[in-house]
Amino acid sequence: MIRKLLFLCLLLYTLPALSADILRTINIDGDTSDWTTATDITGNPGQFATDEEGDKKTGSAADLDYQIDNTGRDLKTFTYTYDTNFLYFWVERYASTKNTTDWWFFMDSGGSGPDGLMQSGELLLRVSWNGNTGVTTVRLYKYSSTRASGDPLTCPATGINSAADGWCPSAGVA
Repeated sequence: MIRKLLFLCLLLYTLPALSADILRTINIDGDTSDWTTATDITGNPGQFATDEEGDKKTGSAADLDYQIDNTGRDLKTFTYTYDTNFLYFWVERYASTKNTTDWWFFMDSGGSGPDGLMQSGELLLRVSWNGNTGVTTVRLYKYSSTRASGDPLTCPATGINSAADGWCPSAGVA
């Protein structure tokens, strides 16, 4: 009985990740309704994630990475979609709008689909945003893996250092 219950819990835990991607062309015009029209991409757990606000001052236990300096680097929401020509991201963050920040998006697309490993040649997108000027710079790189089998996208750290909006601070790598 315990085995069946454990299997059911694991199955229910993985079901949201199995959601099929909702594909859509997004008009880059400042109107975010393209994301939420039927079928709502922000309701698809496979394409949308949220993070509670937290920082060193409040010590919010709901946010695993709350001990980071909250200077605009604490992400609020992330979602993506794509069409035959483009990949679209929608990122929201908490706090300061006047700082400069970099976001790195690791695109695990090797083989027949995502495998949890970044292989050499897979794409890595860097988005640099300057809050003072509003200038956004986007650069696309080809990833170079350290391991022949590919670099894991999971963080080997535990505890507080195991979560920082996708970055692994104790290992020093994403």
